Amino acid sequence: MKQPAFFSCSPLFFLFLLCALPTAFFVDPPHAQVKNNNDALASRLNHYNASSFSLPWNCVPSYDCPVYFFESKLFTAYPSVNNFLPPSNNVSFLWGWGEDHGGSYEKPIPNDPRCGGYGVASRGPNGEPTAEFFKANLTLKIFNNETNSTQQLNKQLDLCRYSSCSSIQTPFQLNFSNEELSKAMPASNSTDFNLNVKLKGKVVFPYIETRTITSYRECPDDCSEGCECGCLTDMTTSYPDMIIEAESELKYIVAKPASVSSFVSNPFSRDAALNTVTFSQNSIYKAYALLDEKIVSAVYFFEFDKKRHANYGFEWIEKIEAQSKGVKASDAEAITTGFSNASGLLALKLVNCSDYSTRLSNCVSANSSNCSSLEQSVASCNVLPQRFHIAFTVSNALLGTREMKVSQRDVFSESKEAVFNNSFLSKTFLSLQAQKLSEEKVKATAFLKNEYSLPIPSAQISFSTREINSSCVTDLLGSCAVELFSNANETISIQASFAGSNELEPAKASHQLLIPPKRENVFGVLTFLIAIVIGLGGGFHFRFFK
Repeated sequence: MKQPAFFSCSPLFFLFLLCALPTAFFVDPPHAQVKNNNDALASRLNHYNASSFSLPWNCVPSYDCPVYFFESKLFTAYPSVNNFLPPSNNVSFLWGWGEDHGGSYEKPIPNDPRCGGYGVASRGPNGEPTAEFFKANLTLKIFNNETNSTQQLNKQLDLCRYSSCSSIQTPFQLNFSNEELSKAMPASNSTDFNLNVKLKGKVVFPYIETRTITSYRECPDDCSEGCECGCLTDMTTSYPDMIIEAESELKYIVAKPASVSSFVSNPFSRDAALNTVTFSQNSIYKAYALLDEKIVSAVYFFEFDKKRHANYGFEWIEKIEAQSKGVKASDAEAITTGFSNASGLLALKLVNCSDYSTRLSNCVSANSSNCSSLEQSVASCNVLPQRFHIAFTVSNALLGTREMKVSQRDVFSESKEAVFNNSFLSKTFLSLQAQKLSEEKVKATAFLKNEYSLPIPSAQISFSTREINSSCVTDLLGSCAVELFSNANETISIQASFAGSNELEPAKASHQLLIPPKRENVFGVLTFLIAIVIGLGGGFHFRFFK
C-alpha cells in the first residue's frame, strides 16, 4: 500500500526542521546544573593526561622531549555569569593539573670522526614525577570614586605541595573573609571589584641519562706496551631533573551586593513626577510586580545560555540580551508565586541613564523633593554601568489594592523588593444626561468612571430636582438611570452626586433640561394658518380701514 505523502519526506527535511527551531535559553541562570557538572568533573582533574580530554601534545615524545604534555590550569569560577562573580565567599574555582611523559628513549650521537660511526644516548625516568608546588594568588582591586584611590587585597593559597598533591584541593574557594571584604568595600560610589586569580605550578621529572660514545685518544711518544690510546669507548651516567613550569590566570569582576538605592516616588502617589524605583550596583536580569504575592507584570532584560567546553567538559553561564515584557509561564518565580496572565496591570521598562537624567532634570526644575533626592545617584550613572532605573505605569486594575511590590532578581539569585502602600482616594468622574419622556416624566442617566476612564460598578448615585429625590446603583458599565416627575414649563434642573467610599473620592454633576413648546399650541397655530389659506382661496375678502 502506498504511504501518505507526509511519510515519504526525506529525513533531511526533518533535520532541517530541527535545525530551524530557535535555541531554547534559560529564563533563570542555571547555577545548580553548572555546579553539579563542575563538581563531578573535579575528581578527574588531579594528574590527568592529554588523552583524558582529547588535548593536543606539546611535542612528539622523544629523547629531547620526553615530557610531551604538562599544564596547570584554572578552568572556571562558579557561580558566575559572563565575567561577573557574586560578592561572597562561596565562589568555587575549578582547577587541575596534568602531565604525560614517555618511557626510555635513545638517539644516536656521532663518535669521533677519526673513529667513525655513532654512539648512543639513552634517557629514561628515574622515579615518578613530583608536583613540587601549586599555589593560587588572588588579587582584589577596589577603586573608590570618593577618594580617587585603589585599595588592593592580596592572598596566596597553597593548593598542594609535594605529597599533598595526591589529595588535590579542587575546587578551591575565594578566601577573603567577610570582614576583610567589608573593610575594603567603600560605603558608596565605587566601581565593581576586579579580581585576578593566578595559578602557578611546577613539576619535577627525575631522569637517568646514559651516554655511550667512541672517542679518539692520542698515544704518547713514550708509550710502552699497554697504553690506552686510539679509539676508545666510554659510558657516562647522570641523573638530571627536568623541571617544567606553567601558569594560568582568570579575571573577573566581583559585583557589589544587591541594593535598592532609592525609591523616587510611590507609584500610587498622584503628585509624583516619576513613577520610578531605582536598583543599583548589580547585574539584574528581571524585574516584576506583585499584587497579593502574585506576579502580575514582568520585564526580562536577559536570558541565559549554558556553555560547555568541547575538550575539558566544564560549564559556565552567559547572559543574552533579550528584552521582553509579560510574565513567562516558564519562569519558576512566576509559578511559585501564582502565575497570572494579567500582565497589563503594571508596565515595566528599563530607562537608560541619559533618558532618565533628562527626566530627572525636568523633575528637579519643578521643585519636586522626591526627584531632587536622587540627583546624586543619577550624576554617578555614567560611572556605574550596572546602575539602572525601572519605570512603571499604574493602571486602574490596581484600584483598591492596599500593597504593591516591585522586585528585582540579580543573576546570582539575590532579590530586593520595594513595597508601596495605596494610601489615597482614587479620583472619580460623574457625568449626567437627561431626556423628557412625557409631559410630566424625565429620565436621568448618570455615568461614573475612575481617573483611567473605566467604569465603576456597584456605586450608589443620588438624583434630585426641585420637586423630588431618587437614587440608583451603577451597573457593570458604571451607569444607572431613574425616572423623575416634573411640571416645569421651561427647564428642569437635575443634580446627581456620588458620596464616595473608603477608596473613591466623591463626585457631583448637574444638567439643565430645556422644555420644548407644547404640542397642542403648535397644532393651533398651524390650523389658523391653514384656515387663512383656505379662506383666501374661497373668495373671502378682507378690508383694511385706515
